[in-house]
Amino acid sequence: MKKLAAAFIEENSSIPLKDIETTRSSTEYLTKPDNWAFRDGVKQISMNFKNIPQPYSDLIPHIKKLFTWELKHKSPSTANTLFHTLIYLLRNIQKLEPSSPPEITAEQIIVFKLQKKNHVHILAAIRPLLVDWSDLKLPGFGQEACKLIKSLKLKQYPLGEAVRTHDPIKGPFTDLEFDTISASLTNSYADGLINRENYILCYLFMTLAPRPVQAASLKCMDFELLPDGTYILRLPRAKKENKLLRSEFKKKNDSKAIRRDITFPRNIHKIRIQGHAGRRRSSTFISAEEKTILRKIRGIRISLHLSCIDI
Repeated sequence: MKKLAAAFIEENSSIPLKDIETTRSSTEYLTKPDNWAFRDGVKQISMNFKNIPQPYSDLIPHIKKLFTWELKHKSPSTANTLFHTLIYLLRNIQKLEPSSPPEITAEQIIVFKLQKKNHVHILAAIRPLLVDWSDLKLPGFGQEACKLIKSLKLKQYPLGEAVRTHDPIKGPFTDLEFDTISASLTNSYADGLINRENYILCYLFMTLAPRPVQAASLKCMDFELLPDGTYILRLPRAKKENKLLRSEFKKKNDSKAIRRDITFPRNIHKIRIQGHAGRRRSSTFISAEEKTILRKIRGIRISLHLSCIDI
């Protein structure tokens, strides 16, 4: 990484920002606009540099260079999250010191850390970005501040706590809730409130539990018909470090439980391909109207697992 940073410094230290840059997956985007809004794979990138507080407006060209580096070497979701976390950090520093110089200092980092309890987690999340900022020798984040943030003992956000404690609001569904959702979904389909395609898609999530990004990146070609008449679903792997989307797959067999309920995935294969011969098409998700219908199921926390289908 240090060699890549050195090459980046040598190439970009004395020249203006390029008009067109590329992400890690070779998606091109324009750098001149102050609002970067484009789609990289199945992830929507939204970076509005106008949201940077006024005292730091002179740093916008350098922050843009920083995020061209992040988009080229990290996943789009990580870079997008880091940008919005940086905006939060800069806004809070500005509130603490309205007349502060246009750079992040070690003193400001300490004050921000002590301001709120969750700021420890925020600093832990944004620390890699700030270290990159310093390593790339871009103005705005000095060596002293970098030494400080490297030395701080910061805790990440607690992960998996709702699952471990079976939280009644944020935790997983109980068996009774899951069965009720399945029955209500089937009844809604029988009453014509949900079409066949979205009904099967719901069962795809309920049965195989893919991440939303995995389902969003599915294509018709991922449903394979074997010589013995069975189907295999090639599910793209997610959360693989330094791996591109759809570079690795995990094969899922069509189980008897799925076939018993909806003869999956044969029905999905027919639905996705019917009327679209010769064209590849990514999967379609539950509409806002249909999600509203599902949320009306009394006493069921349907939004926890199905509202994630927002891609």
